[in-house]
Amino acid sequence: MRTLATLILTVTPVLAAPGTQGGPASPPDELAARIARVAPDELTAEDLAVILLDASLEEVTRWLEGLDHGRARARRSPGQGAEIARVRRRAEEVPGVLQGLLSEPTIPSEAHAHALALGVEILRSRRSPGAFRELAGLVAMATGIAPGRAGEAPERLKRSIADATSLRLYRFPDLEGLYRQAPDPLRRPIIDGVAAGADPDFSAGTLTRLLGSVPPSDPSVLNRIHLALQRGPTGPAPEIADRVAAYLDDPRPFARHEAAACLARIGERAHVRPLIQRLRDADATVVNAAHTALRRLTGMTLPPDARRWNQWFDDQLAWWDAEGQAQLDDLVFAPRSGQLDILRDICTKRLFHAEIAVRVEDLLHGGDGPTLCLALSALGTLRSPSALLLVRSYVGHPDPAVHKAALAALRSYQQAQGCLRPHPAGKPR
Repeated sequence: MRTLATLILTVTPVLAAPGTQGGPASPPDELAARIARVAPDELTAEDLAVILLDASLEEVTRWLEGLDHGRARARRSPGQGAEIARVRRRAEEVPGVLQGLLSEPTIPSEAHAHALALGVEILRSRRSPGAFRELAGLVAMATGIAPGRAGEAPERLKRSIADATSLRLYRFPDLEGLYRQAPDPLRRPIIDGVAAGADPDFSAGTLTRLLGSVPPSDPSVLNRIHLALQRGPTGPAPEIADRVAAYLDDPRPFARHEAAACLARIGERAHVRPLIQRLRDADATVVNAAHTALRRLTGMTLPPDARRWNQWFDDQLAWWDAEGQAQLDDLVFAPRSGQLDILRDICTKRLFHAEIAVRVEDLLHGGDGPTLCLALSALGTLRSPSALLLVRSYVGHPDPAVHKAALAALRSYQQAQGCLRPHPAGKPR
């Protein structure tokens, strides 16, 4: 068995050779043939590490995929299956060998980066919680990674984290430990990988929990939360919004902008006043982001004037305290003329759009054609995100008048807020 010192002497000249990492790849089966020339029972993890380090990452990826496919096919052939399983076990030991290699300060930076990328790719192919924990140990040893000479390591790490996030292979403390121990050039790929997970809600929630671990000088996690939220539906997410809202007062304009952009998608009534305060921000991009968020959260089209928004906000609160609840209670039982009068008033009180929408939706259940048209028209005026799916469900109604009312309500949504993707709070009929 090779010692670590022997492995270093063997690997360093190979990785330093021209064209080893950037040259043309070998035929797909050449790597497998090189490995097959060593008897499976004689193949050590160190020997396999040398062979894999001498190959391109694309070749290694194809070989790992072929190994998994071969293992599946070999279930019908016990002898062949045992041989493939033995090689696979050796491959799973290679990241441990590479971890020792990464701890050696004498290895050139390019070789350091290539060894890390190889280890990441092998662990990604395993897709297991144990592999993720090994990944954290491997990355923690990569202190020799130079920012401008990291090669494919950052991109491979990003893909590995994205897969692990999509499959939920880690507990949050494991991710936080990985992030904290990673060298600076590898921290951004980690959060990029989390943001790219298949479930945007899970990605955004995980990144929000990571906010406390991020260096105060780096607001990039806020941006990745925003990117993850853009891939999901708009709708309240208080556990994320409350954490993000604290950054509206951050000294960095970029952080304030990203906080406002996140709240445009997941904010609630409690975040309206802090957003109004940002309309007085010295940075124009923050003002624009806060104004966009206010329009999305309230449905109002006021200009970016903090005084006018504050006056509107105070008027809404005063109405609710004085008569809002009573008017909602009267809505369902009032005669048609009375319902119309109430709707004309309450549908301008958009700060309480969620509460109002619930009562207006009650008119849609079992109502006749004129009642449906009245309720849809009111929802179009109110433009509550929670009711958009319900409004859309009436576009296909057989009554032409109801169909027309639903289309008019949708146009109102589109004019006020653009292409809004609602949180599925309103259940389609």
